[in-house]
Amino acid sequence: MGLDDTLAELMQKDRERLGIVKESGVWTLTGEMQTEADARDSYKLGQLVWLEFLNHQGALSPADIKLVSCYGTHSRSDTDTTTTLGGLKLPFPVLAANMDFVVDAEFAILFGQMGGLAVLHQFGDIETQLREIDAVKSAPTTPLSYRSATSVPATKDGRLLVAAAVPSLNGFSERMPRLLDAGIDMIVIDAPHGLYPGMVERGSETGGAVRLARKYIKDNQLDTLLVVGNVVTAMAAYELLEAGADGIKVGIGPGQQCSTSRETWAGMPMISGIYFVSLVVKYFSSKKAFLVGDGGISNSGIGACYLAAGADALMMGTLLGRTDKSAHFEERRREGIVHVYGSASQYAREQRGCRGAEAPEGLDRWMPILGSTDRVLFDFQGGIRSSMSYAGANVEGRSDIATLRENARFIRQTTNRD
Repeated sequence: MGLDDTLAELMQKDRERLGIVKESGVWTLTGEMQTEADARDSYKLGQLVWLEFLNHQGALSPADIKLVSCYGTHSRSDTDTTTTLGGLKLPFPVLAANMDFVVDAEFAILFGQMGGLAVLHQFGDIETQLREIDAVKSAPTTPLSYRSATSVPATKDGRLLVAAAVPSLNGFSERMPRLLDAGIDMIVIDAPHGLYPGMVERGSETGGAVRLARKYIKDNQLDTLLVVGNVVTAMAAYELLEAGADGIKVGIGPGQQCSTSRETWAGMPMISGIYFVSLVVKYFSSKKAFLVGDGGISNSGIGACYLAAGADALMMGTLLGRTDKSAHFEERRREGIVHVYGSASQYAREQRGCRGAEAPEGLDRWMPILGSTDRVLFDFQGGIRSSMSYAGANVEGRSDIATLRENARFIRQTTNRD
Protein backbone atom coordinates (compact mmCIF):
# COMPACT_ATOMS: atom_id res chain seq x y z
CA MET A 1 0.00 0.00 0.00
CA GLY A 2 1.39 3.41 -1.00
CA LEU A 3 1.60 6.44 1.27
CA ASP A 4 -1.47 8.08 -0.28
CA ASP A 5 -3.55 4.95 0.27
CA THR A 6 -2.28 4.53 3.85
CA LEU A 7 -3.21 8.10 4.75
CA ALA A 8 -6.57 7.88 2.98
CA GLU A 9 -7.45 4.76 4.97
CA LEU A 10 -6.33 6.43 8.19
CA MET A 11 -8.51 9.47 7.50
CA GLN A 12 -11.50 7.33 6.53
CA LYS A 13 -11.32 5.39 9.80
CA ASP A 14 -11.29 8.64 11.76
CA ARG A 15 -14.34 9.94 9.92
CA GLU A 16 -16.16 6.69 10.68
CA ARG A 17 -15.23 6.96 14.35
CA LEU A 18 -16.70 10.45 14.50
CA GLY A 19 -19.84 9.58 12.55
CA ILE A 20 -19.01 11.71 9.50
CA VAL A 21 -21.14 10.63 6.51
CA LYS A 22 -22.13 12.05 3.13
CA GLU A 23 -25.83 12.56 2.45
CA SER A 24 -27.28 14.22 -0.66
CA GLY A 25 -23.86 15.55 -1.59
CA VAL A 26 -23.21 17.17 1.82
CA TRP A 27 -21.00 15.86 4.61
CA THR A 28 -22.83 15.67 7.90
CA LEU A 29 -23.13 13.59 11.10
CA THR A 30 -24.97 10.32 11.55
CA GLY A 31 -28.26 10.63 13.38
CA GLU A 32 -26.77 9.22 16.57
CA MET A 33 -23.84 11.63 16.56
CA GLN A 34 -26.07 14.62 15.73
CA THR A 35 -28.39 13.70 18.60
CA GLU A 36 -25.42 13.74 20.97
CA ALA A 37 -24.27 17.10 19.60
CA ASP A 38 -27.77 18.54 19.94
CA ALA A 39 -28.00 17.34 23.54
CA ARG A 40 -24.69 18.98 24.44
CA ASP A 41 -25.04 22.08 22.22
CA SER A 42 -21.54 21.36 20.97
CA TYR A 43 -19.36 19.04 18.91
CA LYS A 44 -16.24 16.95 19.19
CA LEU A 45 -13.36 18.97 17.83
CA GLY A 46 -12.60 16.39 15.14
CA GLN A 47 -16.17 16.68 13.85
CA LEU A 48 -15.79 20.44 13.36
CA VAL A 49 -12.41 19.98 11.68
CA TRP A 50 -13.70 17.38 9.23
CA LEU A 51 -16.95 19.17 8.36
CA GLU A 52 -15.05 22.39 7.67
CA PHE A 53 -12.52 20.55 5.51
CA LEU A 54 -14.97 18.42 3.55
CA ASN A 55 -17.79 20.92 3.03
CA HIS A 56 -15.82 24.14 2.66
CA GLN A 57 -12.29 22.97 1.82
CA GLY A 58 -11.22 24.97 4.84
CA ALA A 59 -9.33 24.68 8.10
CA LEU A 60 -9.81 25.96 11.66
CA SER A 61 -7.67 28.23 13.83
CA PRO A 62 -8.17 28.87 17.57
CA ALA A 63 -10.15 32.01 16.73
CA ASP A 64 -12.76 29.90 14.91
CA ILE A 65 -13.81 27.80 17.91
CA LYS A 66 -14.85 28.10 21.54
CA LEU A 67 -14.66 25.49 24.30
CA VAL A 68 -18.12 24.67 25.66
CA SER A 69 -18.22 23.87 29.39
CA CYS A 70 -19.30 20.41 30.53
CA TYR A 71 -19.78 18.71 33.92
CA GLY A 72 -16.40 19.59 35.33
CA THR A 73 -14.00 18.82 38.12
CA HIS A 74 -14.54 20.04 41.67
CA SER A 75 -11.63 22.47 41.34
CA ARG A 76 -8.45 23.12 39.40
CA SER A 77 -6.56 21.09 41.97
CA ASP A 78 -8.28 18.00 40.55
CA THR A 79 -6.42 18.38 37.27
CA ASP A 80 -3.01 17.16 36.11
CA THR A 81 -1.06 18.89 33.33
CA THR A 82 1.63 16.19 33.13
CA THR A 83 2.51 14.91 29.68
CA THR A 84 4.87 12.15 28.59
CA LEU A 85 7.00 12.58 25.50
CA GLY A 86 8.54 9.27 24.46
CA GLY A 87 9.29 8.37 28.07
CA LEU A 88 10.19 11.86 29.32
CA LYS A 89 7.70 13.12 31.89
CA LEU A 90 6.93 16.86 31.85
CA PRO A 91 4.69 18.07 34.69
CA PHE A 92 4.45 21.40 32.82
CA PRO A 93 3.64 20.43 29.20
CA VAL A 94 5.64 23.17 27.54
CA LEU A 95 8.91 23.43 25.62
CA ALA A 96 10.67 26.80 25.67
CA ALA A 97 11.51 27.65 22.07
CA ASN A 98 15.09 27.72 20.85
CA MET A 99 15.14 31.50 20.37
CA ASP A 100 18.14 33.52 21.49
CA PHE A 101 16.04 36.13 23.31
CA VAL A 102 14.24 33.40 25.28
CA VAL A 103 16.56 30.57 26.35
CA ASP A 104 19.98 30.62 27.96
CA ALA A 105 21.34 28.34 30.67
CA GLU A 106 19.78 30.31 33.53
CA PHE A 107 16.36 30.30 31.91
CA ALA A 108 16.65 26.60 31.01
CA ILE A 109 17.33 25.78 34.66
CA LEU A 110 14.32 27.76 35.88
CA PHE A 111 12.14 26.21 33.19
CA GLY A 112 13.20 22.69 34.14
CA GLN A 113 12.52 23.46 37.79
CA MET A 114 9.02 24.55 36.71
CA GLY A 115 8.51 21.14 35.10
CA GLY A 116 9.03 22.09 31.46
CA LEU A 117 11.81 21.53 28.95
CA ALA A 118 13.89 24.33 27.45
CA VAL A 119 15.53 23.95 24.05
CA LEU A 120 18.96 25.60 23.94
CA HIS A 121 19.25 27.55 20.69
CA GLN A 122 21.70 26.82 17.88
CA PHE A 123 22.59 30.40 16.97
CA GLY A 124 25.84 30.62 18.93
CA ASP A 125 28.96 28.48 18.76
CA ILE A 126 28.87 24.83 19.78
CA GLU A 127 31.14 25.39 22.80
CA THR A 128 28.60 27.79 24.32
CA GLN A 129 25.81 25.31 23.75
CA LEU A 130 27.84 22.55 25.43
CA ARG A 131 28.62 24.75 28.45
CA GLU A 132 24.93 25.54 28.84
CA ILE A 133 24.04 21.84 28.69
CA ASP A 134 26.53 21.14 31.46
CA ALA A 135 25.18 24.04 33.53
CA VAL A 136 21.60 22.75 33.32
CA LYS A 137 22.59 19.18 34.11
CA SER A 138 24.62 20.37 37.11
CA ALA A 139 21.87 22.61 38.52
CA PRO A 140 19.77 21.79 41.60
CA THR A 141 16.34 20.27 41.03
CA THR A 142 14.68 22.69 43.45
CA PRO A 143 10.96 23.26 42.83
CA LEU A 144 9.61 26.74 42.16
CA SER A 145 6.94 28.28 44.36
CA TYR A 146 4.46 31.05 43.64
CA ARG A 147 1.64 32.02 45.98
CA SER A 148 0.32 28.67 47.24
CA ALA A 149 1.52 26.64 44.24
CA THR A 150 4.69 24.55 44.00
CA SER A 151 6.09 23.11 40.80
CA VAL A 152 7.24 19.57 40.09
CA PRO A 153 10.64 19.74 38.33
CA ALA A 154 11.22 17.81 35.11
CA THR A 155 14.01 15.34 35.82
CA LYS A 156 15.60 12.10 34.71
CA ASP A 157 18.10 10.19 36.83
CA GLY A 158 17.97 12.97 39.39
CA ARG A 159 18.99 15.75 36.99
CA LEU A 160 17.01 18.43 35.17
CA LEU A 161 15.96 17.71 31.60
CA VAL A 162 17.53 19.72 28.80
CA ALA A 163 17.13 19.83 25.02
CA ALA A 164 19.27 21.40 22.32
CA ALA A 165 18.57 22.48 18.76
CA VAL A 166 20.68 21.85 15.69
CA PRO A 167 20.20 23.27 12.17
CA SER A 168 19.27 20.78 9.47
CA LEU A 169 21.98 22.00 7.08
CA ASN A 170 24.82 24.36 7.95
CA GLY A 171 26.79 22.88 10.84
CA PHE A 172 24.57 19.83 11.29
CA SER A 173 27.22 17.14 10.77
CA GLU A 174 29.64 18.82 13.20
CA ARG A 175 27.15 19.88 15.88
CA MET A 176 24.76 16.91 15.99
CA PRO A 177 27.16 14.24 17.37
CA ARG A 178 28.70 16.58 19.94
CA LEU A 179 25.31 17.56 21.29
CA LEU A 180 24.20 13.95 21.51
CA ASP A 181 27.44 12.92 23.23
CA ALA A 182 26.89 15.69 25.81
CA GLY A 183 23.96 13.80 27.32
CA ILE A 184 20.99 15.89 26.23
CA ASP A 185 17.53 14.40 26.67
CA MET A 186 16.17 15.67 23.37
CA ILE A 187 17.67 16.96 20.15
CA VAL A 188 15.57 19.23 17.95
CA ILE A 189 16.41 19.42 14.26
CA ASP A 190 15.14 22.84 13.36
CA ALA A 191 13.97 24.02 9.94
CA PRO A 192 11.23 26.48 8.98
CA HIS A 193 10.01 23.93 6.41
CA GLY A 194 10.57 20.50 7.88
CA LEU A 195 10.02 18.32 4.82
CA TYR A 196 12.74 18.89 2.24
CA PRO A 197 15.81 16.93 1.05
CA GLY A 198 18.03 18.30 3.81
CA MET A 199 15.69 16.75 6.36
CA VAL A 200 14.50 13.61 4.55
CA GLU A 201 16.00 12.52 1.25
CA ARG A 202 13.30 10.64 -0.61
CA GLY A 203 14.42 7.42 -2.23
CA SER A 204 17.35 7.07 0.17
CA GLU A 205 17.67 4.88 3.24
CA THR A 206 20.42 7.02 4.72
CA GLY A 207 20.11 10.56 3.35
CA GLY A 208 18.83 13.59 5.25
CA ALA A 209 19.37 14.92 8.76
CA VAL A 210 16.64 12.79 10.35
CA ARG A 211 18.09 9.44 9.28
CA LEU A 212 21.64 10.54 10.10
CA ALA A 213 20.65 11.57 13.62
CA ARG A 214 18.61 8.42 14.17
CA LYS A 215 21.54 6.27 13.05
CA TYR A 216 23.93 8.04 15.44
CA ILE A 217 21.50 7.63 18.34
CA LYS A 218 21.02 3.94 17.55
CA ASP A 219 24.70 3.14 16.91
CA ASN A 220 25.74 4.77 20.17
CA GLN A 221 22.81 3.38 22.17
CA LEU A 222 21.76 6.83 23.35
CA ASP A 223 18.58 7.53 25.27
CA THR A 224 17.82 10.76 23.41
CA LEU A 225 14.56 11.80 21.77
CA LEU A 226 14.69 13.10 18.20
CA VAL A 227 12.24 15.92 17.42
CA VAL A 228 11.94 17.47 13.98
CA GLY A 229 9.91 20.21 12.35
CA ASN A 230 8.19 22.26 11.41
CA VAL A 231 5.38 20.79 9.32
CA VAL A 232 1.59 21.16 9.11
CA THR A 233 0.35 18.14 7.15
CA ALA A 234 -0.26 14.47 7.84
CA MET A 235 1.86 13.43 4.87
CA ALA A 236 4.89 15.40 6.05
CA ALA A 237 4.54 14.00 9.56
CA TYR A 238 4.33 10.45 8.23
CA GLU A 239 7.54 10.80 6.23
CA LEU A 240 9.45 12.28 9.16
CA LEU A 241 8.26 9.66 11.63
CA GLU A 242 8.98 6.86 9.18
CA ALA A 243 12.49 8.27 8.72
CA GLY A 244 13.16 8.00 12.45
CA ALA A 245 11.74 11.01 14.27
CA ASP A 246 10.21 10.51 17.72
CA GLY A 247 8.35 13.80 17.82
CA ILE A 248 6.93 16.26 15.30
CA LYS A 249 6.72 20.01 15.69
CA VAL A 250 3.59 21.37 14.03
CA GLY A 251 3.28 24.99 12.97
CA ILE A 252 4.25 27.06 9.94
CA GLY A 253 3.49 30.74 10.22
CA PRO A 254 1.48 31.15 13.46
CA GLY A 255 4.32 32.44 15.67
CA GLN A 256 3.89 35.91 17.12
CA GLN A 257 7.22 37.00 15.62
CA CYS A 258 6.87 34.94 12.44
CA SER A 259 5.96 36.55 9.11
CA THR A 260 6.14 33.39 7.00
CA SER A 261 2.43 33.40 6.23
CA ARG A 262 2.60 37.01 5.09
CA GLU A 263 5.83 36.68 3.13
CA THR A 264 5.15 33.29 1.51
CA TRP A 265 1.40 32.65 2.07
CA ALA A 266 2.40 29.19 3.32
CA GLY A 267 0.97 27.51 6.39
CA MET A 268 -2.13 25.89 7.84
CA PRO A 269 -4.55 27.08 10.55
CA MET A 270 -3.29 25.38 13.68
CA ILE A 271 -6.32 23.52 14.99
CA SER A 272 -6.81 21.60 11.76
CA GLY A 273 -3.06 21.18 11.25
CA ILE A 274 -2.53 19.72 14.72
CA TYR A 275 -5.59 17.49 14.43
CA PHE A 276 -4.61 15.93 11.09
CA VAL A 277 -0.99 15.38 12.17
CA SER A 278 -2.19 13.84 15.45
CA LEU A 279 -3.90 11.06 13.47
CA VAL A 280 -0.53 10.08 12.00
CA VAL A 281 1.16 10.34 15.41
CA LYS A 282 -1.42 7.89 16.80
CA TYR A 283 -0.68 5.57 13.87
CA PHE A 284 2.94 5.49 15.09
CA SER A 285 1.90 4.97 18.72
CA SER A 286 3.92 1.73 18.98
CA LYS A 287 7.10 3.84 18.85
CA LYS A 288 5.65 6.37 21.35
CA ALA A 289 5.54 9.17 18.80
CA PHE A 290 4.38 12.58 20.00
CA LEU A 291 3.33 16.00 18.70
CA VAL A 292 4.41 19.48 19.78
CA GLY A 293 2.14 22.40 18.87
CA ASP A 294 4.51 25.25 18.05
CA GLY A 295 3.61 28.89 17.53
CA GLY A 296 0.98 31.53 18.19
CA ILE A 297 0.41 30.67 21.86
CA SER A 298 -0.23 34.09 23.33
CA ASN A 299 -2.37 32.79 26.19
CA SER A 300 -3.29 29.58 28.01
CA GLY A 301 -6.64 29.31 26.20
CA ILE A 302 -4.90 28.80 22.87
CA GLY A 303 -2.57 26.30 24.55
CA ALA A 304 -5.55 24.32 25.82
CA CYS A 305 -7.05 24.29 22.31
CA TYR A 306 -3.80 22.86 20.92
CA LEU A 307 -3.79 20.12 23.57
CA ALA A 308 -7.45 19.31 22.87
CA ALA A 309 -6.70 19.11 19.14
CA GLY A 310 -4.03 16.47 19.70
CA ALA A 311 -0.81 18.16 20.80
CA ASP A 312 1.10 16.31 23.52
CA ALA A 313 3.05 19.43 24.44
CA LEU A 314 3.32 23.09 23.50
CA MET A 315 6.25 25.20 22.35
CA MET A 316 6.32 28.89 23.25
CA GLY A 317 8.74 31.70 22.54
CA THR A 318 7.52 35.29 22.52
CA LEU A 319 5.35 35.01 25.62
CA LEU A 320 8.34 33.72 27.58
CA GLY A 321 10.70 36.29 26.09
CA ARG A 322 8.58 39.07 27.54
CA THR A 323 9.28 37.94 31.11
CA ASP A 324 12.04 39.06 33.44
CA LYS A 325 14.21 35.93 33.51
CA SER A 326 14.37 35.39 29.74
CA ALA A 327 17.75 35.61 28.02
CA HIS A 328 19.37 39.07 27.85
CA PHE A 329 16.25 40.64 29.35
CA GLU A 330 17.98 43.68 30.86
CA GLU A 331 19.74 44.41 27.57
CA ARG A 332 16.46 44.23 25.64
CA ARG A 333 14.20 46.25 27.93
CA ARG A 334 13.09 49.86 28.03
CA GLU A 335 10.51 51.47 30.27
CA GLY A 336 7.60 49.03 30.23
CA ILE A 337 8.55 47.36 26.94
CA VAL A 338 10.99 44.71 25.73
CA HIS A 339 12.56 43.91 22.37
CA VAL A 340 11.44 40.62 20.78
CA TYR A 341 12.15 39.29 17.31
CA GLY A 342 11.80 36.27 15.07
CA SER A 343 14.82 34.04 14.50
CA ALA A 344 14.49 34.65 10.76
CA SER A 345 13.94 38.41 11.06
CA GLN A 346 16.27 40.91 9.45
CA TYR A 347 17.47 42.00 12.89
CA ALA A 348 18.35 38.43 13.95
CA ARG A 349 20.07 37.74 10.64
CA GLU A 350 22.22 40.85 10.97
CA GLN A 351 23.11 39.98 14.56
CA ARG A 352 24.40 36.60 13.34
CA GLY A 353 26.33 38.18 10.48
CA CYS A 354 24.14 36.75 7.70
CA ARG A 355 24.70 38.50 4.41
CA GLY A 356 22.37 36.57 2.13
CA ALA A 357 19.67 38.16 0.01
CA GLU A 358 16.84 35.98 1.36
CA ALA A 359 13.68 37.81 2.38
CA PRO A 360 13.28 37.87 6.18
CA GLU A 361 10.46 35.76 7.60
CA GLY A 362 10.28 37.30 11.05
CA LEU A 363 9.19 40.44 12.86
CA ASP A 364 11.27 42.75 15.01
CA ARG A 365 9.35 44.85 17.52
CA TRP A 366 8.86 46.13 21.05
CA MET A 367 6.11 44.63 23.20
CA PRO A 368 4.85 45.24 26.75
CA ILE A 369 6.77 43.48 29.51
CA LEU A 370 4.71 40.76 31.15
CA GLY A 371 6.67 40.79 34.40
CA SER A 372 7.82 37.90 36.56
CA THR A 373 8.68 34.69 34.70
CA ASP A 374 7.56 32.63 37.69
CA ARG A 375 4.16 34.32 37.78
CA VAL A 376 3.61 33.97 34.04
CA LEU A 377 4.50 30.26 34.11
CA PHE A 378 2.26 29.44 37.08
CA ASP A 379 -0.59 31.53 35.64
CA PHE A 380 -0.25 29.75 32.29
CA GLN A 381 -0.37 26.35 33.98
CA GLY A 382 -3.35 27.53 36.02
CA GLY A 383 -5.15 28.53 32.83
CA ILE A 384 -4.58 25.07 31.33
CA ARG A 385 -5.92 23.54 34.54
CA SER A 386 -9.03 25.72 34.35
CA SER A 387 -9.66 24.67 30.75
CA MET A 388 -9.41 21.04 31.85
CA SER A 389 -11.93 21.64 34.63
CA TYR A 390 -14.39 23.27 32.21
CA ALA A 391 -13.97 20.50 29.63
CA GLY A 392 -15.16 17.73 31.91
CA ALA A 393 -13.92 15.19 34.42
CA ASN A 394 -13.23 11.47 34.16
CA VAL A 395 -15.00 8.84 36.25
CA GLU A 396 -12.76 9.61 39.24
CA GLY A 397 -13.74 13.27 39.08
CA ARG A 398 -10.34 14.37 37.80
CA SER A 399 -8.99 15.62 34.50
CA ASP A 400 -5.72 15.40 32.59
CA ILE A 401 -4.60 15.98 29.00
CA ALA A 402 -6.11 12.70 27.78
CA THR A 403 -9.42 13.54 29.46
CA LEU A 404 -9.37 17.03 27.97
CA ARG A 405 -8.87 15.56 24.51
CA GLU A 406 -11.65 12.98 24.97
CA ASN A 407 -14.27 15.10 26.72
CA ALA A 408 -13.80 18.60 25.32
CA ARG A 409 -16.65 19.87 23.16
CA PHE A 410 -16.50 22.95 20.95
CA ILE A 411 -18.72 25.22 18.94
CA ARG A 412 -17.86 27.12 15.76
CA GLN A 413 -17.91 30.86 16.49
CA THR A 414 -16.95 32.30 13.09
CA THR A 415 -18.62 31.92 9.72
CA ASN A 416 -16.45 34.08 7.45
CA ARG A 417 -14.69 31.72 5.04
CA ASP A 418 -13.37 34.25 2.52
